[in-house]
Amino acid sequence: MLTAKEIMIKDPLYCGPMDPISYTNKLMCKHHIGHMPVVNEEKKVVGIVALRDLNMYSLAFSQGLGGMRTTCVKDVMIARPWTVKEYVKFKDILNLIVERHVKGLPVVNDKMELVGFICRMEVLKGMMMFMDKNGSFLK
Repeated sequence: MLTAKEIMIKDPLYCGPMDPISYTNKLMCKHHIGHMPVVNEEKKVVGIVALRDLNMYSLAFSQGLGGMRTTCVKDVMIARPWTVKEYVKFKDILNLIVERHVKGLPVVNDKMELVGFICRMEVLKGMMMFMDKNGSFLK
């Protein structure tokens, strides 16, 4: 049975709650990342930040980057995001993403430390594992 560990991005990029959003925005743009987990000093997930939110926030400061340089990730992140453990089944990940409209899903170990990240692209890749060469789902 396919699990989170098999489809996740291993050792994903992450940021801290006190990182400036200007730095985080540049990092996400450079690596073409739409969502990024936010972790504390113990590498435990405390939030998730979306590039879209950072871009919208930066529009509010379109007359200059002063506010963007001094604003921290904690001020714009979604606190306490959905997470899954490494051994969660693929079908349960699909249900969570569809039912809760989750776009980025941090994967944690039993100590609740970040070990991976699942975005919609990883889900699509996981679905392809269940398809034949013609695009039909295997039975």
